[in-house]
Amino acid sequence: MADGEFDPVPLTPPPGVVKTESDRVEEGRWTDTQWMRFVNGRPQKMGGWLKQTTSIASGTLRTLHAWRDLSSIEYMAGGTYQKLYVYERDFTQHDITPIDDSGTLTDPFSTTDGSSIVTVTHASHNRHPSDVVSYTGASAVGGLTIDGQYEVLTTASGTYTIDAGSDATSTAGPGGGSVDYEYEIPIGVELGIYGLGYGAGPYGTGTYGTERPFSTIFIEPRIWSMDHFGRILLAAYNGGSLYKFDPADVPAFGRATVVADAPTDIRYMFVTEERFVFALCEGMRVDWASQNDYTLWTPADDNTANTRTLAEGTKLIAGASLGNHVSCVWSDFALYIFQYTGTNAIFSSRLAGRNCGLASPSAKVTVNGIAYWMGHTNFYLYNGAVAFIPNVENIRAYVFDRLNAEQAYLCWAQYVAKYNEVIWFYIALGDTQPSYYALLSLNDYSWATGQMLRTAGTSFSHGDTRPYMAGDDGHIYLHEEGVNGDGEAVLASIRLAPSSLMKGAQIFNIDGMVADFENQSGDITVTFEGWDRLRKPTVDTQTITITEDDDLIDLRLEGRYISLEMTTDVVDGYFRFGKPDVLISSNGTRR
Repeated sequence: MADGEFDPVPLTPPPGVVKTESDRVEEGRWTDTQWMRFVNGRPQKMGGWLKQTTSIASGTLRTLHAWRDLSSIEYMAGGTYQKLYVYERDFTQHDITPIDDSGTLTDPFSTTDGSSIVTVTHASHNRHPSDVVSYTGASAVGGLTIDGQYEVLTTASGTYTIDAGSDATSTAGPGGGSVDYEYEIPIGVELGIYGLGYGAGPYGTGTYGTERPFSTIFIEPRIWSMDHFGRILLAAYNGGSLYKFDPADVPAFGRATVVADAPTDIRYMFVTEERFVFALCEGMRVDWASQNDYTLWTPADDNTANTRTLAEGTKLIAGASLGNHVSCVWSDFALYIFQYTGTNAIFSSRLAGRNCGLASPSAKVTVNGIAYWMGHTNFYLYNGAVAFIPNVENIRAYVFDRLNAEQAYLCWAQYVAKYNEVIWFYIALGDTQPSYYALLSLNDYSWATGQMLRTAGTSFSHGDTRPYMAGDDGHIYLHEEGVNGDGEAVLASIRLAPSSLMKGAQIFNIDGMVADFENQSGDITVTFEGWDRLRKPTVDTQTITITEDDDLIDLRLEGRYISLEMTTDVVDGYFRFGKPDVLISSNGTRR
């Protein structure tokens, strides 16, 4: 090229980000993305979202499950550490949290003049602070009529307290007459914590009767597992029983009820394609109910219920049906494969892999007979054998070096059918909610990364399969809806590593760019940087705005390497990166 002569050079980086290599290795690759995906090798902005709910969930939604009844009426269930909900198609919210105890109390309430705190007398109440209790039929005590739903404040032997919401006009009680009560199942833990009370940790450490400064006892956050058995919703939380909810109860929308014969120490449950309900229980025990009957759990000669204890790991985490009569069961250390045989043993089980345990109950998906999951230090797949997901080293250290391991139990994954991709949300160091993500395209195994706070997700299996995701605000959002975030602009950006457009030692000028952005909507801000040496500061920088009508962009930039970052941050903003040409010319300078 003669000095001053233009030469168009197409920008065609391969798909996927590279986050963990040196500058030289990353040359010519995308290194940062925010709310961008790769489709057919080209980056484009991800879709927007729209709030669906009006009622706020009590506690953070950690699990969502979408299903249809036998009349194809759609429902969605959501679970928090406090509540279990069902949503109708218009997202009307119904509290179906199971009732743990109910009955009638006689004169249970006592009041103090000028205080809203009411003492409730109930021998063997078994309540804990923040548990939810309800009363009906009470007569007034101390000027207060205790009726409705309340949270427990404090507990003692034979009594607990609630806040009536208004002050009593006198000291009175016990009173209230004949009061019907309902106690919801005890609440769980919102975030994982280590137990630091007296007795935690190794015997003999610390002084007698004092709280410990450290512990090996981890109290898991409550995570509901949900699946549907025909029209019936089945649900269980880690450490609890199996509950069922029948949409036929509509419009009454009663509470979910316990399945009487089911295990009471379930850590996770799911339904296989052969219509067996699997319960992964404490002690590495796997129980399953008789085929086609989620109520029959006791093995006998005339049923197909059974139980099995696995060895590899300290606890079972989750399971999922793969199809073709194969199901996966993960412990914190290993993957087991259960193969339906139809023999007296019902299922054969084998160890598929060690050191590939599941990080959290929701951090896995199954797609077309393949399982994809997030482990403690890597991402894996199973397609007949356990393997690392291809190209994972491009992002692995970036994700796991920043992962908040103490809150890894809240990581989760979702399959996005329209784009054939899996997105994992994880919690970074210093955070308490999953606000970072790693996005995998199953078409070419390219990765993208970014930030978005979402706590759970689901989608319907056919028809409109767009994902629904929960925010930490207690609302559910439909994603891939337009390009805005509930009416607001969504920031999307992508950055190209410093790249040499002219091989050799020559410094060149960047004189312009021929824009190529498919379906561009709104302005795109592009920042170009010129570099002399990769580890040295930039020698030139220029920021331009590309409008929808721009074709040839005038530039004045110098360098041996060029990097660029493209950003859209306007309402209705969108772009898909095409194959733009950069116009370069030699300035005759060599160094």
